[in-house]
Amino acid sequence: VNGCKTTDSIKITVNPLPAAKVATTSTICSDSAVSIGAPADSGSTYSWVSKPTGFSSAQPDPTAYPLITTTYILTEKNMYGCSDSDSVIIVTKPTPRAYIGANSSIFLGNSVMIGGASTSGNTYSWTSYPSGFTSGISDPTVKPSVTTSFTLIEFASAQCFERRSVKKP
Repeated sequence: VNGCKTTDSIKITVNPLPAAKVATTSTICSDSAVSIGAPADSGSTYSWVSKPTGFSSAQPDPTAYPLITTTYILTEKNMYGCSDSDSVIIVTKPTPRAYIGANSSIFLGNSVMIGGASTSGNTYSWTSYPSGFTSGISDPTVKPSVTTSFTLIEFASAQCFERRSVKKP
């Protein structure tokens, strides 16, 4: 009014959100480790939790050892106080427990069963040392003429496997 004018200004700084970088969803075998984050961003802090609960970390790229399928949730807070979250699902498949039996002795000319019951969906691969024996079943019968080591590799449907050996004279 009366030609008077007042001017004022304000500066608004827009701070960036943090990246909250997580690994890609993956499938692993139980008893395996997996990296679930990414390298640190300078000035950021990190907070990881899991569903189901039981895991927490303040590292940007922690290693997890899930026994079951687990969702890991990351909240990253940057130097400006801005925060963002993301999550990664790690699907866990069971590692087979290859049963081979115990080392034992038999008389020359006798046979013995090695291994045990099969697990549906799993495959079996037996070999021997000295070489000469192979089998694709879980519980073959063997008749070694010399002391022999038998090795079983059991594969689960998710390509998880376990290797074990037993010696039979």
